[in-house]
This record gives sequence, structure tokens and C-alpha cells, in this order.
Amino acid sequence: MSPPSPPTRQLWSSQSAFVLAAAGAAVGLGNAWRFPYLAHEHGGGAFLLIYLFCLIVVGLPLLVAEAAFGRRTRRNPVDALDELARTGGRSANWRFAGAIGLVAGFVILSYYGVVAGWVLAYTIRSAAGVFNRVTEDGTGHIFSELLADPERLLAWHSVFLGFTAVVVVRGVRRGVEQAILVLMPLLVLLLMILVAYATTRDGFQTAVRDLLMPVWSDVDGQSFLAALGQAFFTLGVGTGSLLVYGSYLPRSSSLIRPCLSVLAIDTLVGVLLGLVIYTVLAEQNLVSVEGPRLLFETLPVALGQGPWGRWLLTAFWLLLACAAWTSAIALSEPLVAWVQQRWGIRRPSAGVLVLGSAWLLGGVSLLSLNVWADFSVFGVSWFRFFDQLAANTLLPLSGLLIAVFGAWILSRDMTRSELGLGASGFAVWRFTLRYLTTGLMIVVVLDFSGALSQLKRLLLGY
Repeated sequence: MSPPSPPTRQLWSSQSAFVLAAAGAAVGLGNAWRFPYLAHEHGGGAFLLIYLFCLIVVGLPLLVAEAAFGRRTRRNPVDALDELARTGGRSANWRFAGAIGLVAGFVILSYYGVVAGWVLAYTIRSAAGVFNRVTEDGTGHIFSELLADPERLLAWHSVFLGFTAVVVVRGVRRGVEQAILVLMPLLVLLLMILVAYATTRDGFQTAVRDLLMPVWSDVDGQSFLAALGQAFFTLGVGTGSLLVYGSYLPRSSSLIRPCLSVLAIDTLVGVLLGLVIYTVLAEQNLVSVEGPRLLFETLPVALGQGPWGRWLLTAFWLLLACAAWTSAIALSEPLVAWVQQRWGIRRPSAGVLVLGSAWLLGGVSLLSLNVWADFSVFGVSWFRFFDQLAANTLLPLSGLLIAVFGAWILSRDMTRSELGLGASGFAVWRFTLRYLTTGLMIVVVLDFSGALSQLKRLLLGY
């Protein structure tokens, strides 16, 4: 049975709105807690060059492919791949590639709401002066206390997803676009304030050296894998977010230029955040770490000192809150579009259903940090299990299938007509997607599944 006809589609008011929305999907917490650390540990500018290469050969082709699928079909990820496959005389089972992305996005949205709740809690605490002159042991205690308090975690989790729901149910123009046009400029303004502060500090030159100067002696095979994984995960491809955002693009819009702009914005935000973070780490002689420990234990000590520390730290948390909200909105959109088109219900009902379900599943992750800490699945907490399931399995698999579908399943004529490229430009894009992107996505899948490590041990004996 063919998918139902798509409802009347709202479109972005301009191509710039698409760029900001797609950049908002890409810019997230990983730009702060993972990218700067990877650059610092893997050769600074050398890692950055490898990362840019991976963005061009993996991120850009996948970004363009998803946006093209959405614009051509005006559907959600499942029905878009179903329609494209049927039109090209291929198996309709390719819709399951879109379904995998939807499941990955839903799982990520559920626990992302929990982590974003921490960010909101820390924003209020910073403004209240909780971190004034605090030590790293003190921030560790504060963070542990927060994780041990299920009621407080649930309240912030609810606030975050509640705001996301309010945006999503209002539609593309009145909800998503209006929110993005506020959150993204606010994010940029806060980032500029923090960068301006960093340039006045003694640690800025050290940060520039550590993050931007190439040190090729620190680069190894693991550096390439880290850059490859970051290039894939940072853009939000694989969840269907960019496909649905692409479905709101007018037919006359180009695809390559906006997608290049998204890559540039995401990279620039990551680099500038890294400079801010490593400036204050160097000034306070603090050790480089990654993940939640960097944001919630180390940075409050590094950035919260001095007469302006409270407000600089508050600005930092507000910036992360903006990034988290734009990412959550993007994660919600494919799910809302699918529910609308699958069951023919109105957008407000679909939005409440999706965000309400994510709230419930996020509650499982939340309780596994405290009340249900003694319960585990496959030896890890539910929070960790959901993270591994989505980030290490479903998302890389979805990205690989999207690459294969665009490169090997769709006809040359169909993709060429949608991209609007000249003969040489299309040939480069198709070759890159077929061989480089697909091949490197296989490496990503093997690496994050652990199969690559097993293969290395088998071949090299360690």
C-alpha cells in the first residue's frame, strides 16, 4: 500500500531560515563537551584539518542527500524513502532506513531532555551565585547532589521538553522558525561576549596554540576515527531532522550552498567554544576533560572566578540552553511529521504525543541515575543503555543506509534533477557519496559497534 498523500506543507519564509534551523540542529552540547577536547588531545590544528576533510566527504554529502529527499517528497523520513524507492522501482523496505533514524532520534530526544535539564538548573544556579569561588571538589558535590534528586531532575526535564512542545505544536512558521530566529542569534551574541572576554585573558594564546596549531606527532589512527565520528554526529544526520527541514524548502532553493553554510556555522561555533573553554582552563591550570564532567564540574571552577565570573558562567549556560533547545526541536520534527502523516492527526496533537512520550522515556533514564541505580540492562544503567543504543548503533546504521540509498539505489536522473548541479559538479557529488562517504560510514558503524577493535585485535594480535 502506498503512503498517504502528504498534507499541505508549510515552507520556510527564506533560505536563511533553513540555514539557521539546520545549524541549530547541528550545534548542540557536543560542540562544547566533545569537539574541543578531541582537538586538544589529537594535535590541535592537525585534528581540525582532518575533521574538515571528514566533514566535506561524509557530512556534506549526507546533509545534501537528506535535504534533497525531503524537498522532493515533502514527507517524513519513513514515507520519503518509501516513495523514492517505489518511484525508482526499488523495494519499499528501504522505508525501514527512515524508521531506524526515527527511533534513534526519539531515544536521543528522551535522554537529551534529561541532560538539557541539568543545563537549565545550572543556568539558574550560576545566576544565583552558587558557583562563586567554588572548588572542583565542591562542583563535583553539587553535581552529584543534583543527579541524586529525582524530583528536581524531573522538574527541569519537564520544563525543557515542555518548552520544546510549545514551539513544535505551533507549526513551522509560527513555532519552529520563530524560535530558531530568536535562539540562534542569542546563541551567537552570547558566544561573541564569551570570546571577547577570552581574548583579554592570559590563557588565550595558550588556547590558540593548543587548538589551532598543527601538531602532527599527536595524530594517529584513533585521531582519524575520532574526527570521522565527530564529523558524522555533529551535523545531526541520520535522525531525519535535515530531511524534514529540507521538506520545508521551496523548490527554487539551492541545496549545496545552504548545507555548506551549516557546516561552516557548526565548525565555527565548535572552534570558538573551544577557545573560550581552553582559555579559562589554562588560566586556572585545570586538567582537560570531556563530557559532563567538563561542563558540570570543571568549567564552573574555571569560568566562575573573578568579579564577572557569575555572569560569564550564566552566559555560557544560556548559550548551551539555546543550543540544546534548537537540537531538541530538530529531533522532534521528524517524529511529529511522521505521526501527522501516519495517523492523519493535527500537528498540536502530534506534538503533544511525541514530546509526552519522550518525557516518559526520559523519566526512565532520569530514575536510573538515582532511584533505579541498582537496576541495569546488559550491565549498564538505562541512561547509558539508551545512549549506546542510539549513538553507537542506530544512528550510524541510519547514516550508512542513507548513504547507500542516495548513492546506489536512487537513479542518477532522479538525484541529478533534484540537486540542480552541472554535469561535473554532480559527478563529484555522486562519486563522493558512492565511494568515500559510504566507505567511511562503514568505518563509523564498525568503530562505534566495537567491531573495528575486535578486527584490529584479530589481525594485529592485540
